[in-house]
Amino acid sequence: MEDRDLNILLSLDTYQGMSDSEIDSIIDYRIKQATESLVASNAVAYDNGYSAAISSTNAALCNYTMDLLGRLCNQTPVLEQVISYD
Repeated sequence: MEDRDLNILLSLDTYQGMSDSEIDSIIDYRIKQATESLVASNAVAYDNGYSAAISSTNAALCNYTMDLLGRLCNQTPVLEQVISYD
């Protein structure tokens, strides 16, 4: 007897009347779905962590740059020599 389509098997409420190979195909499908879901959720978690790290680094660099700019703007320039190109 040929196995029924996986979609039909998944819509059934019981495993009763299924062949061993049909049950195996359901198990294989559910393992594949769980694995893909886990990989996807890990990728999202990694991306979120990576994004948070980038945001934190950018904020630190922005603060450092603004502090440096403030210190440079508050300094009085010391001109030791003026060169004229007339």
